Amino acid sequence: MWATPLDPQKLRKLLTERGMTVRQLSELTGIRTNTLYCYLSGKRGRRPSYKVLEALKIALQLDSVEEVLSQDVTNEAHKEKEYVGKH
Repeated sequence: MWATPLDPQKLRKLLTERGMTVRQLSELTGIRTNTLYCYLSGKRGRRPSYKVLEALKIALQLDSVEEVLSQDVTNEAHKEKEYVGKH
């Protein structure tokens, strides 16, 4: 899987819904708090790896990593799967 951008608003909403702090998420995932704050601000220069996305999925009890990804990326991934499936 390629590196994909997180949607800061989705991540923030998930934290709020679960009553979880950034520090708690950091402890559950092993992701540094500074890194999580960068993702939340949308200013993180590099995109999270699949390993980071998977850690977020587990800690936030998500069905899919797509629940924290940018909508544009999930739409593009869907289009790519359709294209590959047809060729």
